[in-house]
Amino acid sequence: MSLEDRWRRFDAALDRLTAAVDTADQNAAPDAVAGALDTLYDLWEAFRTARKAAGLSADDSVAANDPAGETVAALIYARGGKTHDADLIEFGALTDSFTDTFRDTFAAWCWGEYVDESQGDRSIWYGQHVAGQELLAPFAVARGWLALQRGSQALTANAQIAPAELAAMVAGLAGKKVLEVVNEPGSGSLLHLGEWVRRPRPIPNDHLTEHLRNFRGSDSLFVQCPWVLDSPDDLGLVVDASDARTRMLSRMDLLQALIGQTITGPVFLPVDMSLTLAFETLGATLRLEPRLEGGDLDEYSVQLGDQYRIVRQDGRVFQTAVEP
Repeated sequence: MSLEDRWRRFDAALDRLTAAVDTADQNAAPDAVAGALDTLYDLWEAFRTARKAAGLSADDSVAANDPAGETVAALIYARGGKTHDADLIEFGALTDSFTDTFRDTFAAWCWGEYVDESQGDRSIWYGQHVAGQELLAPFAVARGWLALQRGSQALTANAQIAPAELAAMVAGLAGKKVLEVVNEPGSGSLLHLGEWVRRPRPIPNDHLTEHLRNFRGSDSLFVQCPWVLDSPDDLGLVVDASDARTRMLSRMDLLQALIGQTITGPVFLPVDMSLTLAFETLGATLRLEPRLEGGDLDEYSVQLGDQYRIVRQDGRVFQTAVEP
């Protein structure tokens, strides 16, 4: 099954769940939840396979300390309960609570309690991020988190290309305007570039503004590696190789200074896989350095139109499909 098929089936399952929570049918919503959990699991397995995950603890280390990542892991935990628990766990209960969104029913379909202490953190995360929530809300968060992983090993079917081929593509960043910067602690920063284009379908992610749920940049830069922002206005982030990951994630806010600025001088250096972007009006440069020690954050991705390239710390460059 291709990655595109997994996304398509997951989105179709969310559409069915969206329709089901508007009814009082006692079977429609629980059945739709079961289907959504199964299709989410297919995406999660693509994430695990590409990461060459070594087990539950390795998976949890990626999700931990990021509420969105913990929500995904909690839903996978729920899927395990639905599939393997001897008590045949079913999720989705029609409650008398008010809904956050106007619906045809005067009640809300919500997640119930589910505790399996043998599953450790995932059971705790389920209680924190899923239990008691309306059915759609955790799925919206999960989809947003998985979409942000599109630049990682996790959700891509990659074909390797020569680093030198990236130089010509990077030149196309010249003249691109930074429309918006979306920071996701634990994952990285997504810079929307170029012109706003409408998404094929809205992203059901409450962590994004309504505009970003419906539109994206025609081009983008996904930063998941150590970076340095230098400018005469003391915006600089001095990256110490010994703790580059901590510094990078704690100062994501500095990248907001780039909103509204235009890239004037993109330079890719195959020798160290770095990418430097000049912003002449601001008098600043942004340099991405995947070979600095950043722990699990060791790559960046460049998208121009329908071209998408992933640059890795180990010197490899991959081409893959743009997120649906």
